[in-house]
Amino acid sequence: MAESPAAGLRQAVEELSADVLVLLDPGHGWVAKLFGDSVIDEVLRHTQVPVLLLATQENGLG
Repeated sequence: MAESPAAGLRQAVEELSADVLVLLDPGHGWVAKLFGDSVIDEVLRHTQVPVLLLATQENGLG
């Protein structure tokens, strides 16, 4: 079992032999994502498949 949400996502990608990972962006801003300790940050830095980030309604869509 994975130790963190990001590790769980990476484990699922590997176990499912996924070609892409799609995540919802809760809208905390790009600076926080790139330099913070968010799940999205960790996934982007360590996942071996392309990651598609989709904005949530609170993040400007809808």
